[in-house]
Amino acid sequence: MIGDLAAMASETLAGVRVVKGFLGEDYEERRFAAQSLQVLRARVGVVMLRSVSSATVDLGVLLGTVIVVSVAAPKVVAGTFSVGALVAYLGYLSKLYGPPKRLSKVNVSIQKIVAAAERIFAVSDLPPEERADAVLAVRPVPPPTVSPESAPSVRLEHHDNPLHNQLNQTLSFQLTRQPVPAPSPAGTTIANFNGLSVNGASVTSYTESGFTVSPTSGAWVAVTTYGNPAPFIQFNALNGTMVTGAIQVTAGGTTFNFKSVDLYSSTTPIPYTITGLRNSTTTLTMAATLPNTFGNFATVVNPQAADVIDTLVIRLSNPAAICCANPMGVDNIVVTR
Repeated sequence: MIGDLAAMASETLAGVRVVKGFLGEDYEERRFAAQSLQVLRARVGVVMLRSVSSATVDLGVLLGTVIVVSVAAPKVVAGTFSVGALVAYLGYLSKLYGPPKRLSKVNVSIQKIVAAAERIFAVSDLPPEERADAVLAVRPVPPPTVSPESAPSVRLEHHDNPLHNQLNQTLSFQLTRQPVPAPSPAGTTIANFNGLSVNGASVTSYTESGFTVSPTSGAWVAVTTYGNPAPFIQFNALNGTMVTGAIQVTAGGTTFNFKSVDLYSSTTPIPYTITGLRNSTTTLTMAATLPNTFGNFATVVNPQAADVIDTLVIRLSNPAAICCANPMGVDNIVVTR
């Protein structure tokens, strides 16, 4: 039970972001309390059994002494049994009680060892999650049904594969027509950071289609394993800290219009301020807080997309929780000339 309790605590701490993201703190607290209560009851039961065993041994010692005294005392009074012999019998009797007392304590240790052994064998008997021969367990896939409207299919048989005779495996796959995304309107540029290829690399300046994205505050890095789609840029806030990250978008001194941007946070809401400037004069201001996206992206659309600007500043506030660090980032900055 203690092992289950420790495993539960370790699992909860490892997935604390998921727990907080789905508001599962109360559920995990109740689950941990129920498991702790089971451990407490088991411990109390062990103590009670140990007390009963000790009391039983002590009762046997007391009864033995009472029997010897009750039988020998009349004989001592009658003179048929000497006082010295009675004292000797009581001394031998005390020596006799030692081994049973020690055996009663050894039994508790033996029961602990037996319980531990049963737990070890139970864990060792659990089926593995993945079998070693799973890689070789290739099952033939039946060819798909082909119709004039369906996508073409291709069937490849590896006759020259040295494992073919042993595994009798067939590789089949189907080519499907994927919907082609609608082209962006003429003059529209989406800064989606596709030019970033090194995961975790620091981003100091990024240029795409004539637009330059320059971080002005916060330690921004590239993330190539996630995005909307990947890659995107993000900055982190350590446990219990508030970090502000800001980026500036320019087009080499020419003017443009800002349409929208995708914002991301792992476990917190997203307070943001978006400012548009033209000739160093503020012409556009947007400020709000997106609710917790639970690790997804949310699109912020500019209701004043017709405003012409030459500089765009996106500023995000990252309020990390006390439990853990939090990444926050930006993807898909949509602008038009």
